[in-house]
Amino acid sequence: MQQIKSGVYEADFLDWMGTLDLRELWEYEPKYRTKSSRSLKLIYDIHLDSTIRLAVNALLIKNESFEKISTSLGAKYSTLLTENHIHLYRKYFWNPLLMARKDWKEFVKSCESYETDIYFMALTEPLNMLQNALELPSKASSSEILQNLLIHSYRKAKHYMKTNIPAGNKEAREWNKQVVALIDKFEKYRVSDSSDFGKELQMEFEYIDTEFPTPDEALLKEVKEVVGTESGNPPPKTSDSVG
Repeated sequence: MQQIKSGVYEADFLDWMGTLDLRELWEYEPKYRTKSSRSLKLIYDIHLDSTIRLAVNALLIKNESFEKISTSLGAKYSTLLTENHIHLYRKYFWNPLLMARKDWKEFVKSCESYETDIYFMALTEPLNMLQNALELPSKASSSEILQNLLIHSYRKAKHYMKTNIPAGNKEAREWNKQVVALIDKFEKYRVSDSSDFGKELQMEFEYIDTEFPTPDEALLKEVKEVVGTESGNPPPKTSDSVG
């Protein structure tokens, strides 16, 4: 602490920072900055762009891999962030695993309404819905979306079935109809997805097991003779012609 306050660092200072698991942060300081550690500035730049910071934070809440985060952000915003940058950002600035419920409540109070919506979506909704809200590349599954709607509709139906008032009974009937309709659609899409997956898997195995024809020696000899005749050159000698 005295060395940090005075700005005069001894020879083993960086090693002690490594012991405290803070080495990467100090490697960006002017005294220890190298050509390789210069790119650590990109980690600090995340704080300067609210859009990218929100996207990184939300995807880390979903426990998305560092590789996929850096790839999707690079495709959308042309950032130079790598897997290591995302890893160090999570390590030092944004680790959702360290947040308790009360911490989230305090945190969202300081956020804008749009940010609050994104964070709640990251905490409660599927990854593809979050990616769509962030306008990032996503792969939507019809069966997953229908399953999510089915679960929410079923909860609504159960809630209104517990009430004993005319309005509640009407809501319960409508939600029950919705549940039945969604069950039918969900089963159809689920079977379709499984069928498509089965076809893809079967095609992969067929591709692996297929024997590709290779020309034998007699065919190669015949082709060489034809090529030699058409070009006006004598066919190349083989071991048979030599004999």
